[in-house]
Amino acid sequence: MIIKEESRTVKMPTVTSKTTDNMHVLIWDFDNIDLDAVLRSLSYTQKINGLGYIYIFKTLHGFNAICLDKFHIKEAREIKLNTRFSDYWHTKLGYIQGAWRWFINNKDKKLIKILSYTSNYKKRQQSNAHRLYLKKIYDIDINFGKFDKFTSIDIIISEKDMI
Repeated sequence: MIIKEESRTVKMPTVTSKTTDNMHVLIWDFDNIDLDAVLRSLSYTQKINGLGYIYIFKTLHGFNAICLDKFHIKEAREIKLNTRFSDYWHTKLGYIQGAWRWFINNKDKKLIKILSYTSNYKKRQQSNAHRLYLKKIYDIDINFGKFDKFTSIDIIISEKDMI
């Protein structure tokens, strides 16, 4: 057997949760959790916190979700920590690094569900830059919400372990 020297770690661009005004959108990671459990978990979190629309994406290892409502980092962390089945290490690492990261990959990520807001929606300001990103990469046209004026988004190259 010949073993070829090759790293399984690749560098990929990521979008961060951070907005220009130092707030954060919510980005969740659910690995190896079935869709029904993810939907029930996000629905509960949405209702308890009065969140706006939540966009759910199928990934190679599970699901990602994003809500464009803006929060201070500590409040975003608390919402993520209290979302059942959400990846604890994603939440912890993002908090330590000062922003959560979402790998940009429209080949392996597909929008599969949008959770509409509930009756206790709090109408928070939302990230226009993240809205524009979803339009550009995933062709999602979002017209509902109270968006800020910012258009730039942080993109960072991150390492991803390709197991």
